[in-house]
Amino acid sequence: MTNGFELLKTRKIDNQLNISEFENKFGFSMPPLFKMFISTFELGPDTFKREMFLNPLRDEKYIISAPLYYPLQDDEKWFLSISNFDNIEKIYQDWNSFVKNEKEWLEYGFLRIADIGQGGGLFIGTRPENVDQIFQVVWDREENYFKVTESIFELVRGFELTEVDEILPDGFLKSQLYKNFGEDFWRIKI
Repeated sequence: MTNGFELLKTRKIDNQLNISEFENKFGFSMPPLFKMFISTFELGPDTFKREMFLNPLRDEKYIISAPLYYPLQDDEKWFLSISNFDNIEKIYQDWNSFVKNEKEWLEYGFLRIADIGQGGGLFIGTRPENVDQIFQVVWDREENYFKVTESIFELVRGFELTEVDEILPDGFLKSQLYKNFGEDFWRIKI
């Protein structure tokens, strides 16, 4: 089972991030642990290593196993699975476009760092009373703020790659999966 930091890709030495440039744009300092996290790992659409298969009927790749935050796996209300952490460019773009005018920023100093597939997102605290803490926000709920962890590192430690379901899209079965040498996705044996 792949879990925690095994799921992330480290940033290459020749791809250093100039965080101070973004802090100047934001007008505030990034939370210290989050700053270390975004300096160390590749974030964006390919944040996590995940299992994918090439669907021969559609000639498209599908995600068949995604990271799940296991401490909340049985919590129907706050269940948490994300496809990626946003990179610093997207975090800034979202903050500058809309987050800085939202209640999450104005009242709590929350900075959005990931999409959760429903209205809201995964946020990190930037103020002294909540710095580096991770919150799940779901706008459609009466109780819409939930503190998930004390830091991004604690959050990542709780992620595990889910098992591949027995039945895949278009009726294919898990038993039909195979990989060719050097490929990072599964194929279907027909």
